[in-house]
Parts: sequence; C-alpha cells; structure tokens
Amino acid sequence: MLIEDALRNSLFTGAVLLIGSENEIVHHEAYGYATLYDEDLRVVPEPDSMTTGHLFDIASLTKIFATTYGLMALHSDDEIELDDPVVNYFPEFDKPGHRDITIRHLLSHTSGLLQWYPTYYVANNAVERRSFTANYPLLGVPGEQRRYSDLGFMLLGDIIEQTAGMPLAEYLDQRIYSKLGLNSTRFTPNEQASVPIVSTSHGTHLRERWFMILISDTMLMWILIPGQAGESIPSRVK
Repeated sequence: MLIEDALRNSLFTGAVLLIGSENEIVHHEAYGYATLYDEDLRVVPEPDSMTTGHLFDIASLTKIFATTYGLMALHSDDEIELDDPVVNYFPEFDKPGHRDITIRHLLSHTSGLLQWYPTYYVANNAVERRSFTANYPLLGVPGEQRRYSDLGFMLLGDIIEQTAGMPLAEYLDQRIYSKLGLNSTRFTPNEQASVPIVSTSHGTHLRERWFMILISDTMLMWILIPGQAGESIPSRVK
C-alpha cells in the first residue's frame, strides 16, 4: 500500500487515510506516529501513535478554508467588492503603488507585495504589521505578475475583521462553520485538552501555539490566526 511503503521509506512519520462516497465512509484508518522525533531529530522515548482523531496542520490551505471562504461570504452579503482598493480599508496604503492594490490582487497573489517576512520581529500587533507591509517597497506593479504572498493574505484577514466588525475566528464560526455543523471549529485547539495534535514538524513545541481548528464529521483542520496559514483533521488534510 502506498502509505505503508512511504512510512517504510521514512517519507513521513504518520498519516490518516479516509475514503468515502457521497453516502458513506468506506475506509478510515490511521498509520504510523503523530509525534516521533524531538527537536534534535531523536526518536522520543514514547512515540505518539496516530489515531483517526488527531488534528493535522494544513498550513497555507488556511488561505482557502478560512480567508477565501470569509471573503466569499462577505461578497455574497454585498459587504465587499473584489476590486475594492486596500487603501479604502487601511489609509496607510495611500502611497504610490500600494494605493493601487485591490482585494482581487491579494486573492490572486498579484499585488506586488513581498512574499513573506518574519513580521513578528518588526511588529507587535496587526497595526504595526500593516504599517511594515505598507512601507516595504513593492516587488512589482500590482496586477502584472503572480508572486505567492503570505503578507497579502494577512491583509485579507484584516479586511474580513474590519468589515465584519469582529475577530476573524468569530466571524468564520458565526457565518460559515456553525451553519455547517462544524461545532468543534476554533483557533485554539488547546482549549480542547483531550484532542491530540500531530506535530507539524519534528519536536512538539508547536503544540503550545494558537491555532484555529476546522472540523467536520470526518475531517478537522487548524489555522494560525492571521489569514495566511495554519490548519488540521480527525483524519487529515501545511
């Protein structure tokens, strides 16, 4: 089997496979370990065996399962337009180049913004992060070239919060997840102390970080609170 072969070849340490049709789940099984190595890549004394109830980090799929869904909902509710300039929401972007960036550019990764930067070194909050982004030179003219950008999706998360008038997690829960019966969806899986979490990488220090969880009857995900990354499953889907 592909998963078992991959485990033997150390391509990954664990996985959960779920196969289903429209009406039923035909296969749902866990393989390997949820935590196998410590931060020094040594096997931990008591490896954590994978179960179908573990949560998995799905990282940048957060852009789809949270931020994009939130923007789609706001657009459906006539709260935003895709061609709204970002400067309409955040005046710090009122400068040459930056004032031309729209929501559409951010969604399509054509804003010209820097792809990624460890903003936690230069900002203590969202306002400082936006100021850094607005003052960092563009890498290109908005709309001309595609450059995958985490910073752009952070801005989209900010736009959702400003438009909805509430935190991103709260809006997503009220507008989308709760209506779908995703009652365990949240940004803080550590609030559910009994729910095991798969190590994102070697080591277990990430278990203390704050994530959002997306969960359905067969699947669950987690998301870092900004709009760009994070997610997981009691099965599996960075």
